[in-house]
Amino acid sequence: MRIHRHKTAIGRTELSRPFQLALASGVIKDGTDILDYGCGRGDDVRVLSALGFTCEGWDPVHRPDGNRQASDVVNLGYVVNVIEDPEERADALVQAWALAKKALVVAGRVDIQSQPEDADALGDGILTSRGTFQKFFTQDELRIWIERVLKVDPIAAGPGIFFVFRSDLDRQRYSSGILRRAIPTRVSLLDDERIAEHRKSLEPLLGFFEERGRLPSADELPNASEVIS
Repeated sequence: MRIHRHKTAIGRTELSRPFQLALASGVIKDGTDILDYGCGRGDDVRVLSALGFTCEGWDPVHRPDGNRQASDVVNLGYVVNVIEDPEERADALVQAWALAKKALVVAGRVDIQSQPEDADALGDGILTSRGTFQKFFTQDELRIWIERVLKVDPIAAGPGIFFVFRSDLDRQRYSSGILRRAIPTRVSLLDDERIAEHRKSLEPLLGFFEERGRLPSADELPNASEVIS
């Protein structure tokens, strides 16, 4: 059975969410050189280069001749969830980590996001009608997997997004920064039962957030009143 991994690469005009978080948190800052490992069509590479960063991109399909060089920060963004072979998936993580001089950013699809109804089971994931594979992780599953493969404790930066630091000092600095950053609104956690109950209502919001890396305004979401309620 042939898996069309290249079809999972999407075009975008804004930075992907992993890169947005890395910039906002200071993991990427002035002078940081970057490698986007599995860069797809290279949109993040183009945006980061335009912002003045030294950024290389490599992708086995779209940019096979890209320079896979050791860099301060390596991004493995939404790559591990499209590899159907668990051993190859782990190998991709190990190879990306080997190139990260300071930090590795790992992002994967999480199970709160909508799964296609027309998908068939394949291995530990699904085969979509487009012939692409998707592995949906839980947040804890992705954390444990990264830790088991790399033997390093990752830090959650967002849903399905983790930072892995090469040095304990950088890890501690990032953790200290989290504690200093104020949260402007009260945050409540939904349990799995409530998430399942409202999944259909949340799907447009989650899809918007995943594609654009930001929350929508009320007029950008067809069921905004339902979501707010």
